[in-house]
Amino acid sequence: MVVIFVFFEAIPKNYAVQHPDNAALLTAPVVSTLLKFWPIKWLSTLLLGVAQGVIRLVGLEGQTQKMTESEVLAMADVAQEDHAIESSERNFIHSVIEFGDTIVREVMVPRIDMVDIPDTATVREALDLAVATGRSRIPVLGEGVDDVVGIVNLRHLAGLFAEGRGSALVRDYMGEPRFVPETKRVASLLSEVRKGKSHLFIVIDEYGGTAGLVTLEDVLEELVGEITDESDPTVEDDSQNTESGLTLSGRLNIDDANEEFELSLPKDGWDTVGGLVLDLAGGVPDVGDVVSTPNYHLTVLRMDGRRIEEVLVEPVRDDS
Repeated sequence: MVVIFVFFEAIPKNYAVQHPDNAALLTAPVVSTLLKFWPIKWLSTLLLGVAQGVIRLVGLEGQTQKMTESEVLAMADVAQEDHAIESSERNFIHSVIEFGDTIVREVMVPRIDMVDIPDTATVREALDLAVATGRSRIPVLGEGVDDVVGIVNLRHLAGLFAEGRGSALVRDYMGEPRFVPETKRVASLLSEVRKGKSHLFIVIDEYGGTAGLVTLEDVLEELVGEITDESDPTVEDDSQNTESGLTLSGRLNIDDANEEFELSLPKDGWDTVGGLVLDLAGGVPDVGDVVSTPNYHLTVLRMDGRRIEEVLVEPVRDDS
């Protein structure tokens, strides 16, 4: 019994646990050959039939074990730690899982950063603006930013200018705008983009005002990361390590900051680092003002009007 246990159970089982791939490759031909032997094949079919009958009897037929999102994420983390997949692949898996829960407000270009043009502008003026800003599509405004009346396309503008219509008004050649609520799921928006011909949507808030705009590029960046081309201006990194802490852009998404820099900034009603500081300050802070969370001190380093551009994040040190 001891010999049987050691050489035919303990050793094979431990080897299979430590070398699962090699064990599977070694045993697969043996199992395949045995299953072709009709008595064993008949016996295995009988046992499977009995098992299915028991499953139907207790009402478990059709029920399968489902893997949760947290389990998939945990598997990706373990696989990356074991060097089975690259770090970029692990990040992509996380992005895909989180993509289903992301809403438009988290990826949109806010209204303060929108590049737009009034409907009284000419085709030449709209073309010059598109070229100068590197935008392929520009919203056209009526009475103000909350009155988006159309969308103009760079390629269409270039064609009109080539035909000698540079002095014509853009209102005569603009396309219909498409609107989405800021709480719409990004995955659902991607389906709309695939069905329609529009790559730019105007985001509206609960009161019907313009909250910003979202493009196909914004949606794809949520999956694959930042996408840049030759028309994008060169900008500094959104973060900078300093001796006293970590400098973050106020526009940086809190989820991205927490994941990339292993922080634990709270998120409850705000999307960006700047939004968090505004909420904690209870108003518009001044440069040098400090607000705190249970784990961090946040110092305002740079402002642009009422917008927070840079924040210094320092961990709360226990001096006791």
